[in-house]
Amino acid sequence: MAMIDYGAILKKNGKIVNRDEFFMDMETAVGWTDYPHVKYEDCDCLDEDGHSNCWNCPRANCIVHKFEDGIEGWKDFVSDCRGVKPDSNHMEGNWFAYAGDTELVVGFYKQIVMTWYKGEQKIHWLRWDYAGKYSINIEVGGTKLHFKALSENKDAYYGRFHYKGDLYEVVFGYGIDPTQSTWNRVKKDYCDKKTIKFVDKFWKEN
Repeated sequence: MAMIDYGAILKKNGKIVNRDEFFMDMETAVGWTDYPHVKYEDCDCLDEDGHSNCWNCPRANCIVHKFEDGIEGWKDFVSDCRGVKPDSNHMEGNWFAYAGDTELVVGFYKQIVMTWYKGEQKIHWLRWDYAGKYSINIEVGGTKLHFKALSENKDAYYGRFHYKGDLYEVVFGYGIDPTQSTWNRVKKDYCDKKTIKFVDKFWKEN
């Protein structure tokens, strides 16, 4: 796996939209980001193109999360190098994949689904909040999300929903990787036969 033993593969209208992206770029995926790139003309923190880069400034205030082996992972920013905090649309957590737009965002991480609708965020721990259920329905803002466990151990899930004329489908959880060559290399080490069969078919695009 790329960094940890979980991942997500997301489709929009039958096409994979996060191929080879372990963490999707939120702005590219849904048209906005809860951490806007604030740039200051007099900033001396520059990116590789020579532009001011205060959003990723090493002097920014942030919380660094670490994986079980001690390796530093993702960052949750508190404020940029000038002390400016994210706007009120800030989302908690970090997500492998995003679906939706500026009104509704659905995020996926491990066996967790995040929904954000008009500024209200909810976290759904599928494996724990819905213990004993293999089929799960969640409704947010009139949009119905359906999820099902891919096997009895509920290590990975398949989800689908229609939103503003588009069909979103996703597989996510333990053993899933958005790079197909990595998936093919490790799938027998992480997943049972039922999950492997389902995900192998999921790679096929319309």
